[in-house]
Amino acid sequence: MPLLAKAKDDIRLVKYLAFIFFLISGCYGFYYKITGSTPNGFLSSGIFFPLMYAMIGYVFNYQKLSRPQYICLSIISVACLVLRYFVTAHLSAEIGATDKTLFGYGLLTAVFPSVWVFYTVKNFNISVNDKLAQIIVELSSCSLGIYLIHRLVMRIEMRVFDMTNDMALWRIPMTLVTYATCLLIVWLVKKHKLGRLIFP
Repeated sequence: MPLLAKAKDDIRLVKYLAFIFFLISGCYGFYYKITGSTPNGFLSSGIFFPLMYAMIGYVFNYQKLSRPQYICLSIISVACLVLRYFVTAHLSAEIGATDKTLFGYGLLTAVFPSVWVFYTVKNFNISVNDKLAQIIVELSSCSLGIYLIHRLVMRIEMRVFDMTNDMALWRIPMTLVTYATCLLIVWLVKKHKLGRLIFP
């Protein structure tokens, strides 16, 4: 905690912490997932990957990548997605069911694509009219609430529609349905004064 308190005023410390958390969550997590080894209880703690994303987000919020760096990040991100797809396809074929070895949000196969999306969207310059800008702001204000309730909404949808998370119908169109449902719930709750205490 003292390190995190100091980090807000020291970008070099933020970069250092982001790198350390990436090694622990992204690289070490990937290693024990792939090798099937028993993970260290402390190093496999779920606290590291949210901290990693927080640190990385802070760094890229203030630092611009050069064109070669951005191209390199793009190539690595695509490579991670391809690796995840083929490893998952291979392992799933072996066991006859969907293998979830590389499904972790904190693994390096997810970190690079996530960072690429964040950086690309943040630095995507587009002119919009005031009305569209207000809609985007409204949608953005619901993001935290959507994240907080999406797992619950997914479970309810699975029961109602009798689906499993390895079905193609669930993976593609139901993603949009889940987002729209969560967005509607959060938007309605935020319309009430007390609701804004739940979803700020």
